[in-house]
Amino acid sequence: MKRNKGFTLAEVLITLVVIGIIAAITVPIIMQNNKKKTYVTKMKKFYSSLSQAIKLAEAEQGLSSLDWDFSTGKYGGDKAGVEFYNKYLLKYMPVEYDWEGTLHGLLSDGVYIGGTLSNNQYMEINAHLAGTKWKYNYSDNFRICIYSRDYINKYNNVKPLDTCYANTKLSREKLISECNRYWDYCPALIIQDGWEIKDDFPRKL
Repeated sequence: MKRNKGFTLAEVLITLVVIGIIAAITVPIIMQNNKKKTYVTKMKKFYSSLSQAIKLAEAEQGLSSLDWDFSTGKYGGDKAGVEFYNKYLLKYMPVEYDWEGTLHGLLSDGVYIGGTLSNNQYMEINAHLAGTKWKYNYSDNFRICIYSRDYINKYNNVKPLDTCYANTKLSREKLISECNRYWDYCPALIIQDGWEIKDDFPRKL
C-alpha cells in the first residue's frame, strides 16, 4: 500500500515566499491602475456634466457660451464667479454653497467645486473630485475653464471648454514634459490621449 507523500515544511515556506514576492509586485500595480481608472472616470463624468450644462444653458439663453457675460465688475472675480455660475449653470448643476459670496460648494454627486472669473475673459472652475474641501491633493483636482470669444480670438489656442493654463491643443510632447512639473498639464494630456492614462504618463496618482 502506497503512502501519500505530503509537502515538506521547506516546500510550504518556499511557496509562501514566492506568493509573497508576486503579491508585493502585482498588488501596487493593481492599486495604481485602479486609482488611474477612478480618477479618469470622475474627471470624464465632471467634464461631461459641465459640457451638458453649458449646452442646456446655451439653448435656454439663446446665446453661445463664448458670448456670455464674463465681466468681473466692481466686486472682483470671486463674487462675479458666483453670479456667473448662478446665471448660467446653477439650474443644471445645482451646488450647495458653504461660503457666502464665493463659488465654493458641493455638487449632488459629491464633487466639491470652487471657481472665479478671471481677467474678464474666462470662468475657472476647480473640481475636487474626491469631494474634499481645502485638502489639496493634485491627483484629485481637475481645473477647467469656460473661455470667452475675446480670449479665443486673442490667443486662438484653446477650445471654448478646455483645461486651464495648459490646454489640449498643445503637442503631446509638451504636455508630457510639463505634466512632470505642473499638474495642470496632466488633465490636458489625459483628454488628448482619449480619456486614458497611458503607460508613459509621467506621474503617479
